[in-house]
Amino acid sequence: MEEYITSPDKQKRNNLTNVFYAISMSNNFIMQARFISEEGKEIIRVDRKNKYDKPFIVEESSLQDKSQRDYFQIVSHMKEAKIWHSRIDLNIENGKIEVPYKPTFRVAQPIIKDNKFVGMVIVNLLASEMISGLKKSTSFDHFIIDKDGYFITHPNDEYSWSRYTNSSIRLYDEFPLEAEKILAGENKGETFYSFQLNDILDNEDKVILILKPKIAYQSTLFSSNIKTSILIILLSILVNIPLAFFASIAPSKLQKSLLLANQELRKFADIIDNYVITSTTKTNSVITSVSTAFAKRYGYSKKELIGQKMNIIRHPETSNNLYSELWETIEAGKNWQGELKKSW
Repeated sequence: MEEYITSPDKQKRNNLTNVFYAISMSNNFIMQARFISEEGKEIIRVDRKNKYDKPFIVEESSLQDKSQRDYFQIVSHMKEAKIWHSRIDLNIENGKIEVPYKPTFRVAQPIIKDNKFVGMVIVNLLASEMISGLKKSTSFDHFIIDKDGYFITHPNDEYSWSRYTNSSIRLYDEFPLEAEKILAGENKGETFYSFQLNDILDNEDKVILILKPKIAYQSTLFSSNIKTSILIILLSILVNIPLAFFASIAPSKLQKSLLLANQELRKFADIIDNYVITSTTKTNSVITSVSTAFAKRYGYSKKELIGQKMNIIRHPETSNNLYSELWETIEAGKNWQGELKKSW
Protein backbone atom coordinates (compact mmCIF):
# COMPACT_ATOMS: atom_id res chain seq x y z
CA MET A 1 0.00 0.00 0.00
CA GLU A 2 2.71 2.45 1.03
CA GLU A 3 4.76 1.67 -2.09
CA TYR A 4 1.80 2.42 -4.36
CA ILE A 5 0.95 5.67 -2.54
CA THR A 6 4.57 6.85 -2.63
CA SER A 7 5.14 6.13 -6.33
CA PRO A 8 2.00 4.80 -8.05
CA ASP A 9 2.34 2.83 -11.27
CA LYS A 10 0.35 0.16 -13.09
CA GLN A 11 2.34 -2.79 -11.76
CA LYS A 12 2.02 -1.70 -8.13
CA ARG A 13 -1.69 -1.09 -8.64
CA ASN A 14 -2.10 -4.60 -10.06
CA ASN A 15 -0.22 -6.09 -7.10
CA LEU A 16 -2.40 -4.18 -4.65
CA THR A 17 -5.54 -5.23 -6.52
CA ASN A 18 -4.48 -8.86 -6.10
CA VAL A 19 -4.17 -8.32 -2.35
CA PHE A 20 -7.71 -6.92 -2.17
CA TYR A 21 -8.98 -9.85 -4.24
CA ALA A 22 -7.26 -12.35 -1.93
CA ILE A 23 -8.84 -10.67 1.09
CA SER A 24 -12.30 -10.84 -0.49
CA MET A 25 -11.82 -14.51 -1.37
CA SER A 26 -10.97 -15.31 2.25
CA ASN A 27 -14.37 -14.41 3.70
CA ASN A 28 -17.81 -14.58 2.09
CA PHE A 29 -19.06 -11.90 4.51
CA ILE A 30 -17.12 -9.38 2.41
CA MET A 31 -19.35 -7.76 -0.18
CA GLN A 32 -16.89 -5.09 -1.28
CA ALA A 33 -13.26 -4.15 -0.60
CA ARG A 34 -11.91 -0.81 -1.83
CA PHE A 35 -8.99 1.56 -1.79
CA ILE A 36 -10.17 5.16 -2.14
CA SER A 37 -7.82 8.05 -2.90
CA GLU A 38 -7.46 11.25 -0.90
CA GLU A 39 -9.77 12.93 -3.46
CA GLY A 40 -12.50 10.35 -2.88
CA LYS A 41 -12.00 8.40 -6.13
CA GLU A 42 -12.15 4.61 -6.09
CA ILE A 43 -8.73 3.32 -7.15
CA ILE A 44 -9.27 -0.38 -6.46
CA ARG A 45 -12.57 -2.15 -5.96
CA VAL A 46 -13.44 -5.81 -5.58
CA ASP A 47 -17.16 -6.71 -5.44
CA ARG A 48 -19.23 -9.76 -4.60
CA LYS A 49 -22.92 -10.06 -5.58
CA ASN A 50 -23.86 -12.40 -2.74
CA LYS A 51 -22.18 -14.72 -0.28
CA TYR A 52 -22.39 -17.67 -2.69
CA ASP A 53 -20.59 -15.94 -5.57
CA LYS A 54 -16.88 -15.42 -6.06
CA PRO A 55 -15.62 -11.84 -5.88
CA PHE A 56 -14.66 -9.98 -9.05
CA ILE A 57 -12.41 -7.03 -9.81
CA VAL A 58 -14.29 -3.95 -11.02
CA GLU A 59 -12.89 -2.40 -14.20
CA GLU A 60 -11.35 1.06 -13.99
CA SER A 61 -14.06 2.52 -16.24
CA SER A 62 -16.71 1.56 -13.66
CA LEU A 63 -14.98 3.03 -10.60
CA GLN A 64 -16.90 5.85 -8.92
CA ASP A 65 -16.36 9.13 -7.12
CA LYS A 66 -17.29 8.66 -3.45
CA SER A 67 -16.10 12.04 -2.19
CA GLN A 68 -19.63 13.09 -1.19
CA ARG A 69 -20.52 9.92 0.69
CA ASP A 70 -20.76 10.25 4.46
CA TYR A 71 -18.17 7.57 5.17
CA PHE A 72 -15.53 9.37 3.10
CA GLN A 73 -16.32 12.71 4.75
CA ILE A 74 -15.90 11.15 8.20
CA VAL A 75 -12.83 8.98 7.60
CA SER A 76 -10.95 11.61 5.55
CA HIS A 77 -11.06 13.96 8.56
CA MET A 78 -9.75 11.42 11.06
CA LYS A 79 -6.35 12.39 12.48
CA GLU A 80 -5.25 8.87 13.44
CA ALA A 81 -5.26 5.53 11.65
CA LYS A 82 -8.05 4.05 13.77
CA ILE A 83 -10.77 1.62 12.73
CA TRP A 84 -14.13 3.26 11.95
CA HIS A 85 -17.48 1.44 11.90
CA SER A 86 -20.42 2.70 9.87
CA ARG A 87 -24.07 2.59 10.72
CA ILE A 88 -26.00 -0.39 9.36
CA ASP A 89 -27.66 0.82 6.18
CA LEU A 90 -28.55 -0.15 2.62
CA ASN A 91 -25.92 -0.23 -0.09
CA ILE A 92 -26.01 2.71 -2.51
CA GLU A 93 -24.61 2.60 -6.05
CA ASN A 94 -24.61 5.56 -8.44
CA GLY A 95 -26.65 7.58 -5.97
CA LYS A 96 -29.50 5.06 -5.62
CA ILE A 97 -30.35 2.37 -3.07
CA GLU A 98 -29.47 -0.98 -4.62
CA VAL A 99 -32.43 -3.32 -5.23
CA PRO A 100 -32.85 -5.98 -3.96
CA TYR A 101 -31.72 -4.44 -0.68
CA LYS A 102 -28.20 -5.21 0.52
CA PRO A 103 -27.90 -4.44 4.25
CA THR A 104 -24.35 -3.22 4.72
CA PHE A 105 -21.96 -2.64 7.59
CA ARG A 106 -18.72 -0.86 6.69
CA VAL A 107 -15.33 -1.03 8.37
CA ALA A 108 -12.76 1.55 7.28
CA GLN A 109 -9.36 2.91 8.20
CA PRO A 110 -7.68 6.09 6.99
CA ILE A 111 -4.15 5.94 5.60
CA ILE A 112 -2.09 8.64 7.27
CA LYS A 113 1.33 9.58 5.88
CA ASP A 114 3.38 12.42 7.36
CA ASN A 115 0.32 13.47 9.40
CA LYS A 116 -1.74 13.82 6.21
CA PHE A 117 -4.72 11.82 4.95
CA VAL A 118 -3.66 10.14 1.69
CA GLY A 119 -6.48 7.63 1.19
CA MET A 120 -8.56 4.99 2.90
CA VAL A 121 -9.30 1.28 2.89
CA ILE A 122 -12.95 0.36 3.34
CA VAL A 123 -14.63 -3.04 3.49
CA ASN A 124 -18.39 -3.54 3.14
CA LEU A 125 -19.69 -6.52 5.10
CA LEU A 126 -22.95 -8.35 4.45
CA ALA A 127 -24.98 -7.21 7.45
CA SER A 128 -27.76 -9.59 6.45
CA GLU A 129 -25.63 -12.41 7.87
CA MET A 130 -25.41 -10.68 11.23
CA ILE A 131 -29.11 -9.82 11.26
CA SER A 132 -30.21 -13.33 10.32
CA GLY A 133 -28.14 -14.67 13.22
CA LEU A 134 -30.22 -12.57 15.62
CA LYS A 135 -33.58 -13.60 14.20
CA LYS A 136 -33.35 -17.35 14.71
CA SER A 137 -35.89 -17.72 17.49
CA THR A 138 -39.33 -19.28 17.70
CA SER A 139 -40.10 -17.60 21.03
CA PHE A 140 -39.58 -13.92 20.18
CA ASP A 141 -40.29 -11.34 17.53
CA HIS A 142 -37.10 -9.38 16.84
CA PHE A 143 -36.80 -5.66 16.22
CA ILE A 144 -33.57 -3.73 15.65
CA ILE A 145 -33.77 0.05 15.89
CA ASP A 146 -31.34 2.94 15.61
CA LYS A 147 -31.00 5.80 18.09
CA ASP A 148 -33.89 7.71 16.47
CA GLY A 149 -36.34 4.83 16.67
CA TYR A 150 -36.22 3.87 12.99
CA PHE A 151 -36.53 0.16 12.33
CA ILE A 152 -33.50 -1.52 10.81
CA THR A 153 -35.38 -4.80 10.97
CA HIS A 154 -39.00 -5.54 11.80
CA PRO A 155 -40.91 -8.88 11.84
CA ASN A 156 -42.94 -7.42 8.97
CA ASP A 157 -40.34 -6.84 6.24
CA GLU A 158 -42.37 -3.94 4.82
CA TYR A 159 -41.45 -1.90 7.90
CA SER A 160 -37.73 -2.73 7.89
CA TRP A 161 -35.27 0.02 6.89
CA SER A 162 -37.87 2.66 7.66
CA ARG A 163 -35.23 5.42 7.60
CA TYR A 164 -34.57 4.72 3.91
CA THR A 165 -37.97 3.64 2.59
CA ASN A 166 -41.43 5.15 2.32
CA SER A 167 -42.55 3.42 5.51
CA SER A 168 -43.50 5.86 8.28
CA ILE A 169 -43.54 3.19 10.99
CA ARG A 170 -41.22 3.86 13.92
CA LEU A 171 -40.66 2.56 17.44
CA TYR A 172 -43.45 4.76 18.86
CA ASP A 173 -45.96 3.06 16.56
CA GLU A 174 -45.01 -0.46 17.65
CA PHE A 175 -44.43 0.26 21.37
CA PRO A 176 -46.44 3.46 22.04
CA LEU A 177 -46.34 3.14 25.83
CA GLU A 178 -42.79 1.86 26.20
CA ALA A 179 -40.79 3.54 23.44
CA GLU A 180 -39.24 6.07 25.83
CA LYS A 181 -38.14 3.30 28.20
CA ILE A 182 -36.48 1.39 25.36
CA LEU A 183 -34.62 4.46 24.06
CA ALA A 184 -33.54 5.27 27.62
CA GLY A 185 -31.85 1.88 27.88
CA GLU A 186 -34.22 -0.06 30.14
CA ASN A 187 -33.75 -3.82 29.72
CA LYS A 188 -37.30 -4.95 30.46
CA GLY A 189 -40.81 -3.62 30.14
CA GLU A 190 -44.34 -4.96 30.15
CA THR A 191 -43.96 -6.48 26.68
CA PHE A 192 -40.26 -6.42 25.81
CA TYR A 193 -36.65 -7.17 26.60
CA SER A 194 -34.06 -4.86 25.03
CA PHE A 195 -30.28 -4.83 24.64
CA GLN A 196 -27.89 -1.99 23.83
CA LEU A 197 -25.46 -3.30 21.20
CA ASN A 198 -23.09 -0.34 21.04
CA ASP A 199 -20.29 -2.17 22.87
CA ILE A 200 -20.05 -4.53 19.90
CA LEU A 201 -21.22 -2.35 17.02
CA ASP A 202 -19.35 0.82 17.91
CA ASN A 203 -21.04 3.25 15.55
CA GLU A 204 -23.41 6.22 15.47
CA ASP A 205 -26.54 4.06 15.21
CA LYS A 206 -26.55 3.25 18.96
CA VAL A 207 -28.32 0.07 17.90
CA ILE A 208 -30.88 -1.53 20.20
CA LEU A 209 -32.21 -5.06 19.83
CA ILE A 210 -35.75 -5.58 21.10
CA LEU A 211 -37.18 -9.01 21.84
CA LYS A 212 -40.95 -9.19 22.09
CA PRO A 213 -42.16 -12.57 23.36
CA LYS A 214 -44.69 -14.18 21.07
CA ILE A 215 -48.19 -14.48 22.52
CA ALA A 216 -47.79 -18.16 23.39
CA TYR A 217 -44.80 -17.38 25.63
CA GLN A 218 -45.76 -14.02 27.17
CA SER A 219 -47.56 -15.36 30.22
CA THR A 220 -44.78 -17.84 30.94
CA LEU A 221 -41.95 -15.32 30.68
CA PHE A 222 -43.55 -12.39 32.44
CA SER A 223 -45.37 -14.18 35.23
CA SER A 224 -43.06 -17.09 36.06
CA ASN A 225 -40.68 -17.27 38.98
CA ILE A 226 -37.65 -16.89 36.72
CA LYS A 227 -35.69 -13.93 37.99
CA THR A 228 -35.60 -11.10 35.50
CA SER A 229 -31.88 -10.50 35.98
CA ILE A 230 -31.01 -14.13 35.22
CA LEU A 231 -33.26 -14.20 32.16
CA ILE A 232 -31.73 -10.99 30.81
CA ILE A 233 -28.21 -12.38 31.30
CA LEU A 234 -29.11 -15.58 29.43
CA LEU A 235 -30.75 -13.67 26.59
CA SER A 236 -27.82 -11.28 26.42
CA ILE A 237 -25.39 -14.17 25.98
CA LEU A 238 -27.51 -15.61 23.15
CA VAL A 239 -27.74 -12.21 21.47
CA ASN A 240 -24.06 -11.43 21.72
CA ILE A 241 -22.77 -14.74 20.34
CA PRO A 242 -23.66 -14.04 16.67
CA LEU A 243 -22.76 -10.36 16.96
CA ALA A 244 -19.42 -10.95 18.63
CA PHE A 245 -18.59 -13.64 16.10
CA PHE A 246 -19.48 -11.35 13.22
CA ALA A 247 -17.65 -8.34 14.63
CA SER A 248 -14.48 -10.24 15.51
CA ILE A 249 -14.03 -12.79 12.75
CA ALA A 250 -14.04 -10.33 9.87
CA PRO A 251 -11.11 -8.15 11.07
CA SER A 252 -9.05 -11.17 12.18
CA LYS A 253 -9.57 -12.94 8.86
CA LEU A 254 -8.77 -9.75 6.99
CA GLN A 255 -5.47 -9.36 8.82
CA LYS A 256 -4.52 -13.00 8.29
CA SER A 257 -5.48 -12.93 4.61
CA LEU A 258 -3.63 -9.68 4.05
CA LEU A 259 -0.48 -11.14 5.60
CA LEU A 260 -0.68 -14.35 3.54
CA ALA A 261 -1.47 -12.46 0.34
CA ASN A 262 1.47 -10.13 0.90
CA GLN A 263 3.78 -13.08 1.50
CA GLU A 264 2.66 -14.78 -1.72
CA LEU A 265 2.94 -11.57 -3.70
CA ARG A 266 6.43 -10.95 -2.38
CA LYS A 267 7.51 -14.46 -3.43
CA PHE A 268 6.05 -13.89 -6.87
CA ALA A 269 7.60 -10.42 -7.09
CA ASP A 270 11.01 -11.82 -6.11
CA ILE A 271 10.81 -14.41 -8.90
CA ILE A 272 9.86 -11.73 -11.43
CA ASP A 273 12.57 -9.38 -10.18
CA ASN A 274 15.38 -11.93 -10.32
CA TYR A 275 14.54 -13.86 -13.49
CA VAL A 276 12.41 -11.67 -15.79
CA ILE A 277 13.92 -8.79 -17.77
CA THR A 278 11.36 -6.04 -17.30
CA SER A 279 11.21 -2.27 -16.95
CA THR A 280 8.68 0.57 -16.77
CA THR A 281 9.04 4.06 -18.21
CA LYS A 282 7.21 7.34 -18.50
CA THR A 283 5.82 8.38 -21.89
CA ASN A 284 9.01 10.37 -22.51
CA SER A 285 10.97 7.07 -22.17
CA VAL A 286 12.49 7.97 -18.78
CA ILE A 287 12.99 4.75 -16.79
CA THR A 288 10.98 4.57 -13.55
CA SER A 289 11.75 0.99 -12.49
CA VAL A 290 13.72 -2.06 -13.63
CA SER A 291 14.01 -5.63 -12.44
CA THR A 292 17.26 -6.97 -11.01
CA ALA A 293 17.47 -9.28 -14.04
CA PHE A 294 17.22 -6.24 -16.36
CA ALA A 295 20.01 -4.39 -14.54
CA LYS A 296 22.31 -7.43 -14.55
CA ARG A 297 21.71 -8.12 -18.24
CA TYR A 298 22.74 -4.60 -19.24
CA GLY A 299 25.59 -4.30 -16.76
CA TYR A 300 24.19 -1.44 -14.69
CA SER A 301 22.85 -1.05 -11.17
CA LYS A 302 19.18 -0.16 -10.68
CA LYS A 303 20.22 3.22 -9.31
CA GLU A 304 22.22 3.97 -12.47
CA LEU A 305 19.28 3.11 -14.75
CA ILE A 306 16.33 4.78 -12.98
CA GLY A 307 15.92 8.34 -14.19
CA GLN A 308 17.79 7.70 -17.45
CA LYS A 309 16.14 7.42 -20.86
CA MET A 310 15.87 4.03 -22.55
CA ASN A 311 18.49 5.24 -25.02
CA ILE A 312 21.05 4.17 -22.44
CA ILE A 313 20.60 0.55 -23.58
CA ARG A 314 19.99 1.27 -27.26
CA HIS A 315 22.18 -0.50 -29.82
CA PRO A 316 23.90 2.06 -32.09
CA GLU A 317 22.70 0.25 -35.22
CA THR A 318 18.99 0.41 -34.28
CA SER A 319 17.22 2.81 -36.66
CA ASN A 320 15.26 5.85 -35.51
CA ASN A 321 12.26 4.66 -37.54
CA LEU A 322 12.07 1.42 -35.57
CA TYR A 323 12.10 3.25 -32.24
CA SER A 324 9.48 5.74 -33.49
CA GLU A 325 7.21 2.86 -34.48
CA LEU A 326 7.76 1.18 -31.09
CA TRP A 327 6.81 4.27 -29.07
CA GLU A 328 3.84 5.20 -31.26
CA THR A 329 2.43 1.70 -30.76
CA ILE A 330 2.91 1.77 -26.99
CA GLU A 331 1.46 5.28 -26.61
CA ALA A 332 -1.62 4.10 -28.53
CA GLY A 333 -2.18 1.51 -25.79
CA LYS A 334 -1.22 -1.43 -27.99
CA ASN A 335 1.42 -4.14 -27.69
CA TRP A 336 4.53 -3.79 -29.85
CA GLN A 337 6.20 -6.94 -31.16
CA GLY A 338 9.50 -7.05 -32.96
CA GLU A 339 13.21 -7.68 -32.65
CA LEU A 340 15.81 -5.33 -31.21
CA LYS A 341 19.54 -5.77 -31.42
CA LYS A 342 21.36 -6.47 -28.21
CA SER A 343 23.46 -3.63 -26.85
CA TRP A 344 25.76 -5.95 -24.91
